[in-house]
Amino acid sequence: MPELSDVSEKEIVDTIMSIIEQLPSFLSKLSMGELELQFSEKDIKEMREQLPEKLTKGLQIAKQIESIQIEPISEKEKILRSYSLINELFHLTNMVPSEQDWLDFVIDELEPVLTIPTDLSYLQNTKYLEYISAMNKLGLKLCQKGKYPVVKSFFSDISITDDEYIILQGFFNCTINHYSNLQKGQHYISKLCALLFSTHRQTVRKSQINKYIEIYFDLAGHYEKYLRVLVGLLEISENKMPDYFNIRNRGLSNNHKSVGKKCKILTEDFDVHIRNSIAHKSFKLDLDNESVEFIDKQDKIQISYSHFSNKFKDLSALVIALFLMQDIMKLHNFINFKKQLENYGIKDTLS
Repeated sequence: MPELSDVSEKEIVDTIMSIIEQLPSFLSKLSMGELELQFSEKDIKEMREQLPEKLTKGLQIAKQIESIQIEPISEKEKILRSYSLINELFHLTNMVPSEQDWLDFVIDELEPVLTIPTDLSYLQNTKYLEYISAMNKLGLKLCQKGKYPVVKSFFSDISITDDEYIILQGFFNCTINHYSNLQKGQHYISKLCALLFSTHRQTVRKSQINKYIEIYFDLAGHYEKYLRVLVGLLEISENKMPDYFNIRNRGLSNNHKSVGKKCKILTEDFDVHIRNSIAHKSFKLDLDNESVEFIDKQDKIQISYSHFSNKFKDLSALVIALFLMQDIMKLHNFINFKKQLENYGIKDTLS
């Protein structure tokens, strides 16, 4: 792998422009043709004109960071100088306001994942904060035990499977007609929820239940994939090295039981029998009693429309919370990094 000192500015510009030019095609495939993104010739020309100046400065900074690592100076001095240069790099990209430290900025940006999103008020009547709290405790435990490098490697294992692509594609397919702001991916179901849970609705109708059943199955698919990640993270917290491919092959029921033994709150609002019943279309609506019966082999579950609508809300809250799992892990990693800097006395020096 070449060092930064061996990479020319032209190679970097060409690589970035190649990525930009392929991005519209990638997004179109990801959204199954529902999302079309086009860059005009003017857009591409402006990108080419602006890139070289910033890349020249950025490449110089990156090479300085690289050279610091081999200088005969103390570890503390290496971290201090590297941290200062990283600040410059972030400010150069305009990602971080010039007056703010990049680490404080990143932590401030991530901390809202621990609260209820303002545009998803219905979550206040679910166990959403309990789900977030459980994942927050897990994230804190992993970082305190110094497991973030293992967690990062585990997420890399997931990224080389089809699961990451399928999860992202599922978000597009589930919400493309309800949500267009892709920069707020963690709110991917917000418009849909606003439609289904508007406050003026007092009763649950047959048409609504059919819609809930349809979406419950979609959410179950997302939950199944997140469950595999949870199994791996819990194994890491127990000082084990998880094998994602092995976890995936264990199946939904086994993974559900495994997580339930260690973190019940993240499993009790998902019903495997209801999921199987919907998958096999083995359910019956009782219009007179306003109830639905889910049949999974020998198991039968009969619940009222209103009860099922609550189960649907809790599952949607659980899936939205699990969607933020990686951000919660990142938040604790950055907080832990900040504490380490403060212990070095570095953060105070930079403030």
